[in-house]
Amino acid sequence: GPTFGRWHGELLTEERGRMFFLPAGFAHGFVALTDGVELLYQCTDYYDPSDEGNLAWNDPDLAIVWPGVAGKYRGTAAGEGYALPDGTGLILSEKDARAPRWREL
Repeated sequence: GPTFGRWHGELLTEERGRMFFLPAGFAHGFVALTDGVELLYQCTDYYDPSDEGNLAWNDPDLAIVWPGVAGKYRGTAAGEGYALPDGTGLILSEKDARAPRWREL
């Protein structure tokens, strides 16, 4: 469809009290901009690990603008070379650091 491979971002805060709806089958990710972030999901069915997928958060083909994250793509999804404004490096799960680019899925 016309939105395949495109991204959209929203800033969700406790003060704004908003939620974001993701239709089934849509990829999603987030960056925590403060300490103590709580993320809650409401799903349409029971969790099934076989439904999980993964794609590189920094894939240059997607060109997602992550607020507060600076750095350059170095050929992998690993966080090396990226930092927050205060110089703190990114903390990624091992799974996220090894994620493939979306065209490789």
